[in-house]
Order: sequence, then structure tokens, then C-alpha cells
Amino acid sequence: MTMMLRTPLAAAGLALILIATNPTQDEYASWLADQAVNSGSIDKQVLEKGLVSLVGAPLIKLSTVRQSFLFFSLFTTRLGNQTPIVFFGVMRIFVPLNASVTEGQGPPAPHIAPADAQGHWLPEDGYVWIVNPPPPGDLRVRWEPGRMSSGPPHVVAADVEGRWLPEDGYQWIVNPPVPGDFRVRWEPGRLSRQYAHVVATSDEGQWLPERGYAWVASPPRDGDFRVKYIGP
Repeated sequence: MTMMLRTPLAAAGLALILIATNPTQDEYASWLADQAVNSGSIDKQVLEKGLVSLVGAPLIKLSTVRQSFLFFSLFTTRLGNQTPIVFFGVMRIFVPLNASVTEGQGPPAPHIAPADAQGHWLPEDGYVWIVNPPPPGDLRVRWEPGRMSSGPPHVVAADVEGRWLPEDGYQWIVNPPVPGDFRVRWEPGRLSRQYAHVVATSDEGQWLPERGYAWVASPPRDGDFRVKYIGP
């Protein structure tokens, strides 16, 4: 009888301990910032030390989604255009769940991120396979200027590898942007970077010829932004 009583009491005690030590968002953010800056255990392809040392735990907290399951939590962090990192947290202990953040090990090739738990890989945001689809063992990628980001909306890859620009017609909300802040807004009256004498209208995503110009094809067909000069 005594043994039967001890087992439920022990289970209840363990449950209470797990609940009490289920990591919070603040605890996770502080721990990850410390790991990235001091221990070097986080892969630099995933979390740049300079970025974390600049803004620290507050940015990590804002860039993290926490899923609490009473006894443990899952933390998913995405900074800028880096691959999201996922940690399992229990009793204030954090264990990486995606391959690119396992200690001392990174992806098998530069700019590659895990696609799923079955060992499949995908190019990081802004990159594409050199050979598409890639043959077995060929994980080479290249930066593709003009490629739309799969993360922040209306952001495109710049000519310089690893740099990003607002999509044509948009500008940074914070200019110059702070690390990890890729928010943009549509700017009416802004001249297109791609098409000569074409300006953004007050309706997001819409364009008109600059003053003194008219569409060559009127009304313009999709993708046809040619204009002709008609005078002042």
C-alpha cells in the first residue's frame, strides 16, 4: 500500500517541478544571447554573433515564437533572413531540434538549411541550386540577385551577396534598416528602379507614367511598362 501511494506522489511531484521549470521567453532569450556571444556553440550561419552582441536578448525575444505545452516549450527564432532555429526547452535546459544548430556542426555545404527531419536540404533565403534539381550529393548554391525573399514581404536580394533591398516601389520603414528589421512600406511618387519614367501611385502595387509620358500600350498589358514622351 505504501509503495502504491509513493508512485502517484512522485509523479505529481515531478509534474510540479516540470511546470515550475518550464522555460519562459525571457529565460530562453537570455540563454541564447549568452550562448551566441560567449560559448560559440551556435552555428554562425544561423545566428551572427555581431548581431546578438549589438541588440542582445530583446531582439531574440521579439523574433521568437514560444509554444508552451505545460511541462516543456518549443522556441522558434528567426532573425532577419536567417534560417529559423528551433529549441526544445525543459527544466530550463535547451536542446536544438534542427540540424543547423547542433553544437560544433553546421550544414554539409554553405548556405544550406534543413528542409525536414528526413535529412533533406534547401538553399537559404536568397540562394538557388546551381544545378536544379540537384543531383545526389551536389548541394552547391549561388546567390540570385532580384530573388524575392521567402520571409519578409516585398524584400529582394541585392546584387551584393547577403544583402537585401526593398522591392521596387517600396522603401525601408527604418532607413537605414537596423539589423533584423526588414519592414518596408509602399512610397507613392517613387520612381521605379526598373522602368524609366514610371512612378508609384497612391494605390499599393500600381504604377503610372511620369508626367509628360504615356503608356506605349494603352491600357498597359501586364508586365509592359514601356512609355513614350508626349510633352510637358
